[in-house]
Amino acid sequence: MFKRAFMILGLIAIILLVGCAKAPEEAIQKATAAFEAAKTAEADIYAPDLFKMASDTLAAANAAKLEADGKFALTRSYAQATSLYASAVLLANNAVEEAAAKKGQARNDATQLMNQVKAALDSTIAELNKIKVTSTNKANVESAKQNMAAAESTYTECQKTIEAGQYKAAINKLNQLAADIPAILTSAKGTTEMKAAGNPIVIIKTNMGDITLEVFEKETPIHAKNFLDRVDKKLYDGTIFHRVVKGFVIQGGDPTGTGMGAPDEPKLADEVSPYSNIRPYISMARSSAGASASQFYINLKDNSFLDKQKFSPFAKVIGGMDVVDRIANVAVNNPQETRPIEPVTMIKVYRKK
Repeated sequence: MFKRAFMILGLIAIILLVGCAKAPEEAIQKATAAFEAAKTAEADIYAPDLFKMASDTLAAANAAKLEADGKFALTRSYAQATSLYASAVLLANNAVEEAAAKKGQARNDATQLMNQVKAALDSTIAELNKIKVTSTNKANVESAKQNMAAAESTYTECQKTIEAGQYKAAINKLNQLAADIPAILTSAKGTTEMKAAGNPIVIIKTNMGDITLEVFEKETPIHAKNFLDRVDKKLYDGTIFHRVVKGFVIQGGDPTGTGMGAPDEPKLADEVSPYSNIRPYISMARSSAGASASQFYINLKDNSFLDKQKFSPFAKVIGGMDVVDRIANVAVNNPQETRPIEPVTMIKVYRKK
């Protein structure tokens, strides 16, 4: 009798152990499969918030399972882990759905942008061909045509990127290209036609070459006036680009050269700009509330997320972007400090007469 009782208890224990061991396995498989499906759907790119929540929940479920694994069999419970695995599945599935919708929208946006950039390329090439080449502008026109050839090559790369389904990457490249094309034509036409646009032209003469800016005096009067006043007072002469973040921005203009700004430096009021923080646009930096009165940065890529933080572009580079790119590639102390080892100096900053 006792022997039979012990046998029954043994069977019950085995059933409990097997049940406990198998209980989360199906949930684990479903959660893992759902998460892999989310990665395949590029939810990390198109639905990053949901994807992160799914990833964090899956990690928490695995941690709960490990904790349960360490407990005595008869007191072991996988209820929490199973619940978390189920939540991870739900989040991952939602991420897949959101990614599909946003990826579809990105595909449409990329296609529309391709058409716009193609039209800009065609019209710019037509305008370049109309320019009468003289001994004065020959070098500018030849340089512009070389830049247009490079722009067309980038356009072809964007087509391939879209065909590969990498829509966001294509959109970023196309936005940069769309910003660069007008500057190519402007540089070919020369200073006379640049002035005809009505906006002030400023030259930043650095120890690595000249950078030419167009300042949007009408569209951003507060930040433009502040910048031009400092230019006219020669306050930028001798300052440095103290911050260089490759693939992001180069920043300078701080009278102290540290990035901290002068103690008595005023703050500018926020200003709405019709332009975006994309290559090659320029905005005033900010140390706290309000923009800094001295420091400015040049965007090296699409940084449009800065628009929501009220960084307002007030100018753009229309010549010497190759100089900007060279500055962006100088050696820095370390990735955290982002300060060039060899100073990049603004020798002279002045208006083009």
